[in-house]
Amino acid sequence: MTARLNDRLRKTGRNGDVILSLAVSALPLEDQLEIFLAIQMFDAFTVDTDPAGDHRRGIVEAAGKTVLWEIDDHGQGSRIRLPQTIAPVLPRRVMTIMLAEEHGHI
Repeated sequence: MTARLNDRLRKTGRNGDVILSLAVSALPLEDQLEIFLAIQMFDAFTVDTDPAGDHRRGIVEAAGKTVLWEIDDHGQGSRIRLPQTIAPVLPRRVMTIMLAEEHGHI
């Protein structure tokens, strides 16, 4: 179920929030679109890269950049307060998109 919910957010932007890092948001709109499309199309989940099978993170090459994305669950007990726009029994999903260089991977 978790993988399905994460895939829904990743592929449609629905049932959660999408947060862009400052570097990604500063890119030209065309580059941002290319990044979004690459993340939507990503399907290279393996036992090594996704051992839990939850489809919660990945790395893509797009717009000449290495881009990381990660989906976190923020349930009702979370210290992060987000508006509830989906059923309160489901954790709120937040996908963060950033350049690898911001995360220190390069």
